[in-house]
Amino acid sequence: MKQTVIAVATLMLILLFASGGVFYVEEVVEHTVKLVEQAGSLVGTEHAETAIEQAEHYWKTHESFFGALLQHDEVDNVVDTFAQLKAYAGRGDWDDYCGNCAALLARLEHISAKERPILQNIM
Repeated sequence: MKQTVIAVATLMLILLFASGGVFYVEEVVEHTVKLVEQAGSLVGTEHAETAIEQAEHYWKTHESFFGALLQHDEVDNVVDTFAQLKAYAGRGDWDDYCGNCAALLARLEHISAKERPILQNIM
């Protein structure tokens, strides 16, 4: 009986951590998407670089937790894209800035979709 209780309690803790992690990733990605969209709407202004820096800062404050939940190359790609966006905004290269904003949004949406507990992701 005692072993069954321990096994059930362990399973419950694993499920709790997994569902909490999914919720956490979803919230952070959703907020980062909003910040990147806001930065994308500031194309051609001096505020674009500041807005993308704010989005990057928000992402990086949560990045250490993502190491346990996400693939490292996905996190690295997001960080690299933020660096490129800051460089494009600093140079005023708005075509590349817009293209990379779209690429970053697609990466973030992919991360969010991949973490959802649906049959495709479980298999």
